[in-house]
Amino acid sequence: MVFDKEIRQNLIFMAVGCGICSVLAVLGALLIGELTVPVLLGCIVGGLLSFGNFFFMTVGIIMALETGNEKEAKRKMRNSRIFRTVVMLGIIALTILFPHYVHWLPVILSTFYPRILITAKGYWDFFRHRNDPVPENINPVPDEDEDDEDGFEKFVGHFSKGNVPGSDNDNKK
Repeated sequence: MVFDKEIRQNLIFMAVGCGICSVLAVLGALLIGELTVPVLLGCIVGGLLSFGNFFFMTVGIIMALETGNEKEAKRKMRNSRIFRTVVMLGIIALTILFPHYVHWLPVILSTFYPRILITAKGYWDFFRHRNDPVPENINPVPDEDEDDEDGFEKFVGHFSKGNVPGSDNDNKK
C-alpha cells in the first residue's frame, strides 16, 4: 500500500504530535514528582497506542475506499473500528491489571492525543489562513432564490421522516 503525499504528511504529523504529547506527559509526571518506570513505560505505550490507532484507521479507510462498493466499504470500516477498539481496550485492560509494569493513567490519557492534535491543527490552519483571499470561483453567500437543494439539505434530507416544520411543504397542507 502506497500512501500519497498528504496522507504521509498527516501520519508524520500524528507521529511527531503523539511523541510530543508523550514527552509532555513524562514532564508532567516529573513535575508532580510521580515519574517512575511504570509511568514512563505508560507514556511510551500510550504514545505508540494512539499513533497505532490513527495509523490503522488510515489504512482501514484507504482499504475501504479501494473496494469501490459502498456496502463493502462500510463493512470494512466497521470491522476496522471494532478491531482497533478491541485492541485498545485490551491494552488498557492489561495496564490496569498489571500497574506495577505499566501505569494505566498515561495509557488512558493517550487515547485523547489524536483528538487534541487534530483540533490544534484545525485552529492553527484557521488562524494561518484567515486573511487569505477567497478564490474567484467560490460564492461565499448562496443566492436565496435558488430552487436547488444546497449541500446541507441533501445531507440531512434522508433523516427526515416527513415535512420539515416551517418549510414550504409544511405550509401547503
